[in-house]
Amino acid sequence: MKKVQKNLNIEKLRKNFSHLFVGMDLQKTEIEFLFSELKEMYEQEGRYYHNLKHIERMLSFLERRVDRIEDWVSIQLAVWFHDCIYDIHDSKNEERSADFARKRLSDLGVSEDLVEKVADLILLTKKHEITAKHSNYDTKIFLDSDLMSLGGSFEEYSKIFERIKKEYSEIPSEVFKNGRRVFLQSILSKPRIFYTDEMFLEFEQDARRNLERELVSI
Repeated sequence: MKKVQKNLNIEKLRKNFSHLFVGMDLQKTEIEFLFSELKEMYEQEGRYYHNLKHIERMLSFLERRVDRIEDWVSIQLAVWFHDCIYDIHDSKNEERSADFARKRLSDLGVSEDLVEKVADLILLTKKHEITAKHSNYDTKIFLDSDLMSLGGSFEEYSKIFERIKKEYSEIPSEVFKNGRRVFLQSILSKPRIFYTDEMFLEFEQDARRNLERELVSI
């Protein structure tokens, strides 16, 4: 039996998801079905971190910056779909999640332009790097929201790491540790972890400290 993720406001999530499609003249029942499908995906067994709580936290973070976000709908949809497919044995989760978003949103009747914006944002989460084409505030704050858990206290960071570790419990310990080292080193090698100045100033030093502390302990 799946565990219910704690402290989730499912009805608020459902309402906000439905509101994304207001004015698009789409079938309400199909929108509700898509929400239920995504909810089921994020509630799959073994989702200790990449679950609905992660989605809720990202949306809440972004909502506090909505006045600076140009395309609020595409950002929210990208959040909803970016981790919908998460297989610890697969290196192409981002590509598969983007393809899933393209298929479901196109079938729903969402415009091609919006669908491609969403897919592009999802694909950027693979390396967490902006591009010449995708370098506006929307892109930067979306990517920052996905990594905001790296900042803050080491105690909070450690709790999140333990949840991620549980997600990879099927992977042999040394294999997981080696993969984790590569991940940590790749993040630390970047000129900056957070792209927006607000996140850089508030969390960059804490995030680097947390990552370096974990790297030493592995």
